[in-house]
Amino acid sequence: MKIKSFIKYIFFIFFLVFFLEFFSRILFPELNITMTGPLQVEFGTQEGKKLYFKRYDNLKVRENIDNEKLKIFSGKKILILGDSISAGYGVLLKDIYYKKLQLILDSEKIKTTFVNLATFGSQANLKSYLITIKNNKFLLKPNDLVLYQFNYNDILDNNSDNSIESYRGQSEKNNFLNKLAIYTANFRYKILNKSNFLRVMQHYASLTIKKTTGSCEERGIDSLGVYTYTYGAKGYKYVSNKYWKNFEKDLQKLVNHVTNEKKAKFAILLVPPPMEIIYHNKSNIYNYNLSCKTIEPKKKLKEFSIKYGFDIIDSSNLFIQESNRIYQEEGIVNHFFIKYDINHPNENGHGLIAIKLMPYVRNFYLNNN
Repeated sequence: MKIKSFIKYIFFIFFLVFFLEFFSRILFPELNITMTGPLQVEFGTQEGKKLYFKRYDNLKVRENIDNEKLKIFSGKKILILGDSISAGYGVLLKDIYYKKLQLILDSEKIKTTFVNLATFGSQANLKSYLITIKNNKFLLKPNDLVLYQFNYNDILDNNSDNSIESYRGQSEKNNFLNKLAIYTANFRYKILNKSNFLRVMQHYASLTIKKTTGSCEERGIDSLGVYTYTYGAKGYKYVSNKYWKNFEKDLQKLVNHVTNEKKAKFAILLVPPPMEIIYHNKSNIYNYNLSCKTIEPKKKLKEFSIKYGFDIIDSSNLFIQESNRIYQEEGIVNHFFIKYDINHPNENGHGLIAIKLMPYVRNFYLNNN
């Protein structure tokens, strides 16, 4: 009798889990692991998957980079530096912006190739990229282009030695759930996020442990979250300026090596966060408030571009323009970013980035031949 009861209990648990998992995938497709890809970086050769990486030097990169092929390649190269956006979080390899751009270039008989060094998280910092470029002399030759995709959380990532811990400490607020979320992150990303139901539960749990309402001062670091130091959230202006200075020093070293020593060209690609784009409220799940900023990131980067001699390609206006057009013509919202994601463009967003880059890359090629 006890064995029968035990078996019934096991079957009940099994069907309950199946039921919850099945319906969570139907009701919350935007959080479906098969739609957005796994949060944990995995290594492998499955290019049809959404987030498989390979190792190159000290980085985790999306595609295999063959130094021997680079050595004999005679055309112009575009070396991409960036983070999870350029690594294609949440989209297939073929849908990343540079892959879409490559198809256009091929159709115009423009002989160039993209080498994508974009990697993940705090590893996507300027120091790491400079080391990798120095360690691999065939990555760059004169007249190549280095395209650094700036993410608006880069000020946090480029000060990873101290700002990550500072951010965590500030965001904990002695809250047990915050601490639990931080210190179980690896386990959740690696194990729990393989279940769509558990992913949904974590999504809504995260909304309860963040301060999503109140004044800038009351919300503290939650007013702008991971973008706190980039925008200099109220109450964090001093440390934000310090981190921006650190970023500038590392940027100067990288630009100097690329332009003066390698005789290549350097440019920054700006991809806006969804909170800056109209009709994308579904991505601003933590209700980040831009009125809490004390720093204009674009103004800072423009000053750097003038000071150190590089170009800026800003896709923000195109995102705003197209978001407005699609809403006015078709009533569609949240069209260019992954829904419930505070950072990453979807395949439509990557298409816009490719469109924005096309004239610049075409001119780069024509002016260097």
